[in-house]
Amino acid sequence: MLALVPLLLSAPAQADRYSFDDSASSIKFHMVATLHEIDGAVKNFSGEIYAGEEKETPASLTIQTSSLTTHLGIRDGRMHEYVMGVEAFPTLKIDVHSITGKDLEGFNAGEGSGTIMLNGKMTIRSSTRDVSIPTNYTVKDGAMTLEGAYSFEWPAFNLPDPSIAISTLQPKIEVAFEVSAKKTP
Repeated sequence: MLALVPLLLSAPAQADRYSFDDSASSIKFHMVATLHEIDGAVKNFSGEIYAGEEKETPASLTIQTSSLTTHLGIRDGRMHEYVMGVEAFPTLKIDVHSITGKDLEGFNAGEGSGTIMLNGKMTIRSSTRDVSIPTNYTVKDGAMTLEGAYSFEWPAFNLPDPSIAISTLQPKIEVAFEVSAKKTP
């Protein structure tokens, strides 16, 4: 019987899987143009994050590009068709390959709150770039909340410039998120 104790103690930890709930979450973006500022949101996304066990892809996020909105129809049409190319590229994807940070132990235990870093790759259209996204997490009652902010320059993803003659779009996009995730089997 005592011979089984080392085997039980060395067994890999079970991962807790949390699925994102876009109805109880928000992902917003902000851009600056010559004549105005643009605030937008993501209406439709899915994904998951695992806590407690190393996985090849411990988190992923898929955004439906047609759900990006700036709340102005004509601008959204140009963003969907010209910039994002929603017909050919219906999704924007982030695949996390590692989770690091000073509070990783608490995160992996699925308890409390703290700060982690989500490290991986973001793909927009046909361009993929490395990303590291600082994220605050809170786990409570079988639910996880992830909050943070991240900025990047859209020209790095070879996106077409949507500027018009009277208004130039600055290259920086600021993203803020508060994503709720529910523990799933």
